[in-house]
Parts: sequence; C-alpha cells; structure tokens
Amino acid sequence: YQYNLQIVNIAVPSSPLAVATFNLGGNAEEVLVDGNYVYVASGTRGVSVIDITDIENPVLSTRAATSNATSLALALRYNLLLVGSGIRSNGGWSVDISEPTLPSVIGHYTTQGWSLGLHYGYGYLFIADGTLGVSSIGSFQIFQLYPSGAFLPVASDSLSASVQDVSVCQNFAYIVTWDNISTSELVAYEIHDPQNPLKVHTQTLESSKAIDTREDGLIGIVGRAGLYLFY
Repeated sequence: YQYNLQIVNIAVPSSPLAVATFNLGGNAEEVLVDGNYVYVASGTRGVSVIDITDIENPVLSTRAATSNATSLALALRYNLLLVGSGIRSNGGWSVDISEPTLPSVIGHYTTQGWSLGLHYGYGYLFIADGTLGVSSIGSFQIFQLYPSGAFLPVASDSLSASVQDVSVCQNFAYIVTWDNISTSELVAYEIHDPQNPLKVHTQTLESSKAIDTREDGLIGIVGRAGLYLFY
C-alpha cells in the first residue's frame, strides 16, 4: 500500500482545499504538528519527520529510529516526542526533538499490550494499552515522565475490552474501549492525583476507536459506528 500525508487548507471550512501530498512510503498511523515540522507514526519505519516550512512542498527531513511507531504525543516543555509501539509488550519511547532534524531516542517504557493511544499532560503520560487481535483485554496506564526522558509507572487499571485511545481534559482522562466486535465504552477517570486515578463514569457505545477532547468540555468519538459528541 502507498500512504500519503495530505495537507489541506481549511481557511474556509465548508470548502477545504488540498494544497500538498507527500508519499510516506509506509504506514501513516498518527500525525502531530509542531512549528515547521510534522511527525508521522510510520509503523516499522519509525517516526517520519517532515519539514513543512514551504507548506505546499513538504520535505522528508529524517526518521526517528524507533523499532515501530503507532501513536504519538508531544511533551513540549521537555522538547520530547512520545511514541507508542505497534508491537505487543514493546511499550514505547521518548525522543529528544530539541533539534527536529536530529531526533534522538533517549527513554523507553514497557506495557503488556499495544500502546494504541497516548496523551501527555501534567507531567504524566496517559496510555491506552489495548490489543490488535481477537483478545479483548486492555488497560489504562499512567507513567510519570521526567525531563531526562525517563518513565516511572505510577498507575494501572485493567478493563474487560481493548483500550483504543485516551484524551485528557482538565482533571479527567477519557478512554474508549472496543471488544473488537460491536461494543465500545466511554470510560472517565478523575485524575486530580494522576497516581491514584478514580473511575467515575462508564457509558456503552457502538464500535468506536478514537477520542479527542476540547478545553470547553466537548468530547468527540469516532469509529465504525460513526461520530459521537458529548459534553
């Protein structure tokens, strides 16, 4: 398969305009933008670092040499890119991006599943640790992140279905699970103390895989069942 990075101008949301296409030559699992650089989780190719200084002519600058990459988060206060692996029990890495064209892997963490979704906040890495196959178990993991790029596991909660994604808004972490068939759940944790998360709400959904939150409390969830919006 050929995977491309698409850059779209949404100055007029009702009339999006594609301005550039870049052939990644491999997987495109997740995309993050920081300044003039785009970071793409590119599976077995690691993380692709693309220079978008000239937005209509993106250029591949380099690749961060992780053994696999399926999810990403930024810890800008430490100049770190956090990477989740698409290999079971491989966990993920911290990558120094103080010089984006010379990314350096400096830390590693381990989980039992696949790090399918990451979110960084308040000095902690929140991980949706799920499965890609027929097994339907997963967990919500929290690691403290140090400026050195080192990780310390501080909390874990097992769930009966694969944990697909996580997003943090204010003092709450929201995760979406999926049983790899038709049933999902939205699970909310109170994380005022990230080392002692408290599950406060669970709601049944149909097949869902990704979640994002906005500072005003809007939650968006997407998957095979379509789009859910919550406040």
